[in-house]
Amino acid sequence: MKQKSLGRSAALNGLRTAVDLLFPIVTFPYISRVLAVDNVGAYNFAGAVISYFLMLAGLGITTYAIREGSKLREDRKALDRFASEVFTINLVSTAASYLLLWACVACFPALQGHQALLAMFSIQIFFTTLGTEWLYAVFEEFAYITVRSIAFKILSLVLLCILVRSEGDLIAYAGITVFAHVGSNVLNFFHARRFCTIRPVLGVPWRRHMGPIMVIFSSSVAISIYTCSDSTLLGLLRSEHEVGVYAVSAQIYALAKTMLSAVLIVAVPRLSLYLGSGRTEDYRRTLARVSEGVATLLLPTVLMLFFLAEEFILTLSDASFLEATGSLRLLAAALVFCLTGWIANDCVLIPARREKVVLVSTLVSASLNIALDFILIPRIGVDAVGWSTLAAEGSVMLISIVKSADVAGLDRSMAADLAKIAAASLSVPAACLYARTLGLGAGGTLAAAAALSAAAYALLLVCFRTDLSREALSLMRRK
Repeated sequence: MKQKSLGRSAALNGLRTAVDLLFPIVTFPYISRVLAVDNVGAYNFAGAVISYFLMLAGLGITTYAIREGSKLREDRKALDRFASEVFTINLVSTAASYLLLWACVACFPALQGHQALLAMFSIQIFFTTLGTEWLYAVFEEFAYITVRSIAFKILSLVLLCILVRSEGDLIAYAGITVFAHVGSNVLNFFHARRFCTIRPVLGVPWRRHMGPIMVIFSSSVAISIYTCSDSTLLGLLRSEHEVGVYAVSAQIYALAKTMLSAVLIVAVPRLSLYLGSGRTEDYRRTLARVSEGVATLLLPTVLMLFFLAEEFILTLSDASFLEATGSLRLLAAALVFCLTGWIANDCVLIPARREKVVLVSTLVSASLNIALDFILIPRIGVDAVGWSTLAAEGSVMLISIVKSADVAGLDRSMAADLAKIAAASLSVPAACLYARTLGLGAGGTLAAAAALSAAAYALLLVCFRTDLSREALSLMRRK
């Protein structure tokens, strides 16, 4: 199979991620006016409830299937069997998720008042399973995933304008958002025949598959718990006002993390293939390129968030949320630990079948995060959540780096390139501070700082002759 360009795949996945993030941002102003506050609240409540059942139905199957399926993509017969076994497990977990959802609706009166919304949202559970999107990641079909995702988002925007015109159209809106997210999954299922045959099968080796799947799932649950605990404990130990303030910095942090991780996600199948087939040199070379790519984007992002925290907050909200400035700066620093730990976990430990180490590091970080929240929130409020997140992400990074060092094998040339990237990124604070003196307002300052930073940073990378800058120049000359 011809190897696809990781750079192109990363760009495509970044585009898809950006569109997924922008869709609710673009539609919310219209929806908030048409549906009114109560309906928006009901919509968000039902969506939050279903998200737990989506996680239960998915288990740790996607990560596991990408890791194991990547090793089999040159063997059609073996992949047919593996994909069908994983699909069968996913069908069982989906059925269990639906049964538990039905039981919860029957037992909790608060859910019974939202049965129609929950039923509409629950369609996502089945169609996410049917979509087998992990298979497209295995074959690095990011162009197909991106094009169909954007097409369905555009179609959904058209349907939104046509069908959602009054407060009584809440169910229609829920149906359109479900269609936007999983409508293409039916196409996925039939298009998957190009790669392998997927069908429910008997004789699934449950013990062999369920061990790693449940370890990966447990890590996901632990991450979800400690991520949600920040806002929960902030509300319990301080006030709802501080929860609202923190929501702004948390949203900016989540957006930055999601966009930066697009580079990592596309690399996991390739890294799993190389490591699983014993191609250690190819694996380490690719890992070094991925690490350098992430660092090239990460450091300027962190510095810009840190030095222009107030401008980011004012652009997304207003002056009443400026209390979040300190927590945003702490979360910006945490991005360095988060993405470094993510590389060690998803690009090294999981492909190397060391998912138990990932679980241990996640449990340690979750415990540390919650303990620090209890200690610091009563004393320093919103900033406490930033400190606890910084410490938690740092603990994951340290454990993961130590346990992955023998597999990763990063050399001195990689360290030298990282030093060059760090030196070049020092141009970003200078550009940010200069942009602040121009008196352009929050949005204008961000735009000016981004343009100046990009120009200065790119020039220094070329001058320092980092590997990626030399590759980029070589590619431009060929074109």
